[in-house]
Amino acid sequence: MELELPFIIGHRGASGSAPENTRAGAIQARKLGCRWIEIDVQLSADSVPVVIHDHTLERTTNGHGPVAAANAAQLAALDAGRWFAPAFAGEPIPTLAGMMRTCEELNLGLNIELKPSPGTVVQTAKAVAATIERAKQPILVSSFSQVALGAFHAAAPRIPLGALYRTAPQDADLQRQSAPVCTIHGVARALTRCDVARLNAAGFQVLSF
Repeated sequence: MELELPFIIGHRGASGSAPENTRAGAIQARKLGCRWIEIDVQLSADSVPVVIHDHTLERTTNGHGPVAAANAAQLAALDAGRWFAPAFAGEPIPTLAGMMRTCEELNLGLNIELKPSPGTVVQTAKAVAATIERAKQPILVSSFSQVALGAFHAAAPRIPLGALYRTAPQDADLQRQSAPVCTIHGVARALTRCDVARLNAAGFQVLSF
């Protein structure tokens, strides 16, 4: 599937100058000229897709414990901005639906990384697929989990997919993919020019982070 991607995608929004995975981060990314951002999504205790990277709350919020142990209302009441800077105090954890509305307002494409907590891989993939069913902006869904990508593809076969790797994938890795992907995402320091050329020749766009 052809997918037109910009040269730069804002990682977790504009995570260098605003709290990651927040509405404020998306707004700052757009101000900086980004046309797409990447966000991380997992499920709350009541199966609502929420935008947060870690599976625990301590690093980026004033909450404690697993994300998956709190319902969406409890997560929304937490402060996800003060840890970054006092000016962002009160910034909430967004739901995926809310972040999609923000990105639609800002004309931002969205790379959604599936980050399911243990035991919720298929459930997360299906919930995200249902949430983005009527998306109006361009979307790419990616994950380190091949099971998540397979489950998502079964639920939303028209949405383009990306597979994440911590080392450059070899031919055997590509053959084991559980869903058709159009992009390969790799750690920049682990990718060589030869790796990128090989993956491009195999028909993949390559994104580094």
